[in-house]
Amino acid sequence: MKGFLRKLELPEFVKDTRLTASLIIVLVLSLLGAIIGMLISPLFGLAMVLLFILTVIFAVYGIYVLAGNTNNYAANLSYRIKRGEQEAMIKMPLGIMLYDKDRQIQWINPYLQMYLHDKDIIGSSISSVDKELAKYIDDAIKSNSKQNKIIKWGDRKFEMVVQDDLGVVYLLDITRYANIEEKYKQERLAIGLIFIDNYDELS
Repeated sequence: MKGFLRKLELPEFVKDTRLTASLIIVLVLSLLGAIIGMLISPLFGLAMVLLFILTVIFAVYGIYVLAGNTNNYAANLSYRIKRGEQEAMIKMPLGIMLYDKDRQIQWINPYLQMYLHDKDIIGSSISSVDKELAKYIDDAIKSNSKQNKIIKWGDRKFEMVVQDDLGVVYLLDITRYANIEEKYKQERLAIGLIFIDNYDELS
C-alpha cells in the first residue's frame, strides 16, 4: 500500500492547484449527483453511486498513470541531458583540460589530445608536457581575469579560458578565423593624399 501511495505522489512541477481544484469539483459534483439521485429514486441513486465510485477509480488511476509517465519522462530527460554533456565534452571541437592544485593534468578530452600529439600525459605536470602552454596558463592565472585570451600556441591561434578555482582550461582553435581577419586587414583599401611642395613651379 505504501508503495502504491508513493507512486501516486506527483513531481513538484506537476502539482498544480488548478488540476487539484478541477479534480475536487468533479468528485463533489459526482457525490451531489449520487445524493440527489437517491432522493429522487433508489434505483437512479444506486446508478449515481456506481458512477461516483467509477469516477473516483478513474481519477485515482489517472493520477497513477500521470505520475508514472511524468517520472519516466523526467528520468529519460535527465539521462539524455547527462549523456549529451558527456558526449559534448568528449567530441565537441573544444579542448578541455582538468588539472589539480599542483598543476598536474588529471584529464583531457580527445580534441585537445590531438594537439599534444597523442602523448600519454595524464599525471604529468603541464610544464613538463608543454612549457609554452604552461606559461600561457600561468599568465592567465596571475592576471586573475575572467576574460578570454587570444594566444598563439605553436603555429595555431587559440581562444583560451582558465578557471583556476575549478582547475579547468578551455582552448578553442580560432586559427582559421584569425587568418581571415589578417587577410582582411592586409587587403583593405587605403586612400592617401600626397602634397608635393612647389609642384606648380616644377611643372
